[in-house]
Amino acid sequence: MRCGGRTILEQWRFGDVSVVEALYRAGSVDPLHSHDDAHLSIIIEGEAIEVRDCGPLRQSAGALVSQRAQIRHAIHFPVATRVATIVVPAFAMPDALLLNNHVDESEKPAWLQKILRSFPWASSTPLREASRVARLSHTHFDRTFRRYVGTSPRVFRRRAKVAAASRMLLESQMTLAELSLAAGFSDQSHLTAVFSKTIGMTPAQYRRIFR
Repeated sequence: MRCGGRTILEQWRFGDVSVVEALYRAGSVDPLHSHDDAHLSIIIEGEAIEVRDCGPLRQSAGALVSQRAQIRHAIHFPVATRVATIVVPAFAMPDALLLNNHVDESEKPAWLQKILRSFPWASSTPLREASRVARLSHTHFDRTFRRYVGTSPRVFRRRAKVAAASRMLLESQMTLAELSLAAGFSDQSHLTAVFSKTIGMTPAQYRRIFR
């Protein structure tokens, strides 16, 4: 069993489809791994903090989480958590929690696709610069961004900064003070406050658990 804190409660199989209900002990960690088949998980009760390519994700009871095959990720369970997982061979549901997949990429206006790719979201560059580059009023920019991305530019930026900080915490030797500036936060206190509110743990705890 990969995660030492997991207890399987129920397990069913319907042809090629399997369903597993498991209880994860508070404080347990499912270390970096991937799956041969894609799966869909439902958090029945508790909370999970997952690390994947798009950054850290905090998920609570009621969350429906998809995971494609061969995607490396790790999960921490800060409290006792019950999860039901459905595994289906060739399951192709897209990851519903990536930063910018509210709609298909091709449906977004060309200027928005360019802004999402090239604007320095994880920086201190004022957001008004994004609307200026797009040659739109701030109001029009904000409204269109929300429509196609599913959240405001401000929230998108916060998530991008947290994702950047997450990568640096796991991949670099930078101090918290150094990476807070590199990820676009004003200082270490700002990083700690935003990271803790978003992920549910401090940057130092995050580095210690997932590194």
